[in-house]
Amino acid sequence: GRILDDRKLKRFKKFCQSHLDNYVSEIMKCKNKAKITNSWANYSFTGNLHTAHTHSNSVVSGIYYVQVEDSVPFIEFEHVGPRHLVQFPMTEETIFNSNVYNINVKNGMLVIFPSHIRHSVPRNDSKQWRISVAFNSFLLGDLNSGGFDELRIKDA
Repeated sequence: GRILDDRKLKRFKKFCQSHLDNYVSEIMKCKNKAKITNSWANYSFTGNLHTAHTHSNSVVSGIYYVQVEDSVPFIEFEHVGPRHLVQFPMTEETIFNSNVYNINVKNGMLVIFPSHIRHSVPRNDSKQWRISVAFNSFLLGDLNSGGFDELRIKDA
């Protein structure tokens, strides 16, 4: 889908793109620009859940929470495989050292994350709709620059 291509959502798309640009440059420390490639709305009522999944053909994904109050207040991220070469006692579990990490979400929050990270949303046990808008993106420009498998992605 391409819900963010709707003219009525132009300012909202700019908001998402701005945060995506910041994530790519400041978190990934990448020179390339990212382009939102697809987007959709999620509507979950009582009993609905989102099973664990990843987003293929994407580098960075994002979820904007439109309505989550009193429904399911978190998204769960799961690191597949051992987090470290050796297991050791931790003084505190954080997003950097845990195999599973929950982020509490609220209305108006945008969560941006690597598309290959498995994530899920537990069952909505409330009588209120849980509504979010999600997107995937891909990097533009040279990838694996100078290598045997160099690839150049151009914007359409």
